[in-house]
Amino acid sequence: HRCLLSAGYDRQVLVWDPYVRKPTASLEGHHDFVVDVIVNEAKNQIITVCADKKIKIFDVRTFKCIQSLVDSAQHFPVDQLTACAFDVSQQRLVTAGSKLRLWPCHSAPGNTSRHGGPAHDNLIVALLYSKVFKQLISVSVDEHVNLWDVYTGKSVFTFVVKHDSPITSACLDHRGKRLVTASHNGDVKMWNFNNGA
Repeated sequence: HRCLLSAGYDRQVLVWDPYVRKPTASLEGHHDFVVDVIVNEAKNQIITVCADKKIKIFDVRTFKCIQSLVDSAQHFPVDQLTACAFDVSQQRLVTAGSKLRLWPCHSAPGNTSRHGGPAHDNLIVALLYSKVFKQLISVSVDEHVNLWDVYTGKSVFTFVVKHDSPITSACLDHRGKRLVTASHNGDVKMWNFNNGA
C-alpha cells in the first residue's frame, strides 16, 4: 500500500499519499494522544495505540475501524500506555505502561469451508452467486478466487487473478458468466471463472 501515516499529541492519525500534499484520509475515534501507529501488512491492518489504553484496528483498504480493545490492567504511577511494538513473526502486539501485555492477532473464526480447511487465507472482498452455473464465487483481497458448489459446500475450482495489487471489489457481468475484478491500483479485469482465463 502506498501510504504514510502520521500521529501524535493532537489525537489525529492522518493517512498521506507520498505524491499528494494533503492528507488523503484520517483514522477517527482517538480520545487521547496516540502513542504509536503500526501496520500489520500480513492482515492488511493499521493498529493505533493511545495513552488512554485504547487500541484500535483499522482496515488498511477502507481506513474504517474494525475492532476496538481496552487494556484493563492498572499501570503505576500513571495509568497509561506509553509504548508498543509488533512481533511480525508471532503476529502479536506488545503494549507497555508499567507492565507488558501481549495481544495475539487471530484470524476471524468461520473462515473455513464446510468440509474443513480454510476458505481463504485473507479477507474476502466479494461473495457472488452465479444463477447460470449454480455456484458461489468468493474473491479475496490477495487475488484468490474460489468456486463453491452450493449443494455440497465443496470447493470446485480455485484460481488466482493477476493484478499485482490487492483486490478491492468484484462482481459478475450482466449475464452472470464472467467475473469482473478491480484492484487497488485501478485495474479492472474480466475472467472466465470456470477456467481462470
